[in-house]
Amino acid sequence: MQKEIIMLEFRRAKTFDVNEIVRLEENNFSSERYTEKMINDILKSDDNDYILVAEDSNEILGYIIYREQDEYIDIFKICVSENYRNKKIGTGLIQYLEKYVHKKRLILEVRSDNKGAIVFYEKNHFKKIHIKKNYYENPISDAYIYEKRIIEGTND
Repeated sequence: MQKEIIMLEFRRAKTFDVNEIVRLEENNFSSERYTEKMINDILKSDDNDYILVAEDSNEILGYIIYREQDEYIDIFKICVSENYRNKKIGTGLIQYLEKYVHKKRLILEVRSDNKGAIVFYEKNHFKKIHIKKNYYENPISDAYIYEKRIIEGTND
């Protein structure tokens, strides 16, 4: 069997990407989805909120929604198309932020019952720094706050 070669390109999302991002939201999240309006608001905002996409041959395979704070990046969501998981696309998105956004830390929160995401973050050198008890509803779950410190000149 021939191995699929993916040539990723990273760029900020544009308004013409909205439908594809909404499709990925609908296909990958059963709750807490970003709507078309929410995505459009991010793209039109002046609030340091951004969407970075990873694409191959003009197909969006994943994205990361984040906010640039003074000294850190607040990651709201990472999504990779189910057909392209375990191909380092999510890791590539994180590494792109580390290299090009020039902040000292990445911060995110994740449901304590989202085991796949927790494994992914820990493999990417995020450390759990706080727990918000009973933070999420339907079903009730704690929120884990993760941080990754960025050392200049490396991606670790």
